[in-house]
Amino acid sequence: MSLWQIFRWPFLIGLLSLTGLITGLVSDDWGDAVAAIGLGIPTLISAWALLPRAPR
Repeated sequence: MSLWQIFRWPFLIGLLSLTGLITGLVSDDWGDAVAAIGLGIPTLISAWALLPRAPR
């Protein structure tokens, strides 16, 4: 596996979080919606990853 294949999703989730944080700090109105989406999606991904799974 290449380095990009390993770190692709963590990089994209981090970029989405960073975008949400910066947008929430520097803008109003539409920026609040972008910040909520940018911070909500990584939260939902993390919660989904913590859900218990049935053994295969």
